Amino acid sequence: MIKNLYLLILTVLLIFSCSSENESPEPPCLAPVIELDEITLTEAVFSRTSSNPIQVEYGTEGFALGTGTIIDVLDNIFSVTGLLPFKSYDLYAKTICPSLNSEWFGPLNFVTQCDVNNGVFNGVFLDNQAEVDAFGALCYSEVNGVLRIGTSLNNDIILLSNINSVTIDILIVGTQLTSLKGINITENLPILQVVSNNSLINLEGINLTDTIEILNVEGNSSLESLVGLEELNSITTNLRIENCNNFSSFNGLNNLEDLLFGDFIEKIVEYPFNVH
Repeated sequence: MIKNLYLLILTVLLIFSCSSENESPEPPCLAPVIELDEITLTEAVFSRTSSNPIQVEYGTEGFALGTGTIIDVLDNIFSVTGLLPFKSYDLYAKTICPSLNSEWFGPLNFVTQCDVNNGVFNGVFLDNQAEVDAFGALCYSEVNGVLRIGTSLNNDIILLSNINSVTIDILIVGTQLTSLKGINITENLPILQVVSNNSLINLEGINLTDTIEILNVEGNSSLESLVGLEELNSITTNLRIENCNNFSSFNGLNNLEDLLFGDFIEKIVEYPFNVH
C-alpha cells in the first residue's frame, strides 16, 4: 500500500515536472517606441513599434503621470487631438501585457504649430525679456515695420523667439544675447543694426538672404566674425563695422558678390582689428 502511494506521488511529480519543462516562459513585456510623424495646430500623429495594445497618456509639458489624458491604442498609427496651438506637450506610453505591463516610454515632447493669423504689427519696441517673451507667445506674429529689441544699454534680454516677417528695419541694442536665433526673416530686409550687444560672438540665427541695404555692426565687444550671414550676397548701400574690438574675421560674408551699386553709394568700414 505504501509502495503504491509512493509510486503514485512520484508519477504525479514527474508529470508536473515534464509539463513545466514544456511550457514556454512568457516573453518580456517591452515598452513601446513611439515616433512623432505629423504635427498640426491641434493634432499630433504618432507611430509605434509594439504589436500589443498600448496605453498612452499625454498632457502639457511637465505634467505628472496619472493626471494626463489617457487613451488605449490598438493601431500602429494613432493621433491625439483637441490640442492648443503653439503649446508644448509630453506623451508617455506603456505596453499592455497579459500579466505585467511594461515600463513607461517617455516623455516624448512635442510642440503644436502656430496660428499664423495671430496678428500683424506695423512697429514693435521690446524693452526687456518679459516683453520679448510676451510677444513671442503670440505665436508667429508678423512685424511689417520697425522692430527694436532693447532700448537701453545692458538690458536683460538673453533669448529671442517667434518673431517673424520683419520687412523694414531691425535694431538690436544693448542685449545680453549670445545668438540671434528666434528672428525669422521671410523677405529681404533693408536695414539691420546690431549695436552694443556685448555677449554676441557672431550673427548666427538672423538668416538674412539675398540682399540688404544697410548693415551696421557697432560696439559689440565680443563679436568675432559675421558668421550667420552666409546666404547674403549683396549689400547695396552701407556696410559699417565699428568698435568691435574682438572682431578678427569677415567669415560669414564669404558669398558676398556685390557691395556697391553706383558712385553715389558710400562704403564705410572701419578696421580696429586684423583681418584674416
